[in-house]
Amino acid sequence: LFIQLKRDKMGREDILHIVRGIKSYLCVQIGGLTHALEQAGLEEESLSECDSHIRMKAQLMQVMSVACEIKNKPGGTPATVYEKIKEYIHVHYADDLSLNAIAEAFDMNYFYLSSMFKQHFGVTYSEYLAKVRLSNAEALLRTTGLMVYEVAKKVGYNDVKYFCRIFKKEYLETPERYRKSLHVSALSLAPGETDV
Repeated sequence: LFIQLKRDKMGREDILHIVRGIKSYLCVQIGGLTHALEQAGLEEESLSECDSHIRMKAQLMQVMSVACEIKNKPGGTPATVYEKIKEYIHVHYADDLSLNAIAEAFDMNYFYLSSMFKQHFGVTYSEYLAKVRLSNAEALLRTTGLMVYEVAKKVGYNDVKYFCRIFKKEYLETPERYRKSLHVSALSLAPGETDV
């Protein structure tokens, strides 16, 4: 980048603009970088005060170094961000909730979030969302008298056949049979017994 800038004989302001752009991009794409840069003493002012190409290059290399350290750490993105993402999913699971929408909501890079999601949660995003939806569906089947298609819609599935198929894969019974088996086991308990 700097060799190219030198060849094009760009002015200091043009170079500074590009360097600021790169820094901003890194701060947005790698969660937690803004805070880390502040801790490392790399605020905007220190970048603006650079009076030569060499000092600007050194600053940018330092920014890149901090970015690489954060990205390569197992917990590169602060755990609190993942807790907030988890809460967000548990609130919005019934919506048309894509990973891209979550990446935008948390100002994160889609590909970075996708890879870090599996690393942090142990499953892919679609697997995690399905588990949350099915868990809520199971609770609705157990505690309400809603029809199966209503349960499917309430947890974010518009296709009831697809919902029944993945529910059966998870719980080894169709939603209807699952609900019936709960009633049968409740009736089979002798008076005064509780299901433990």
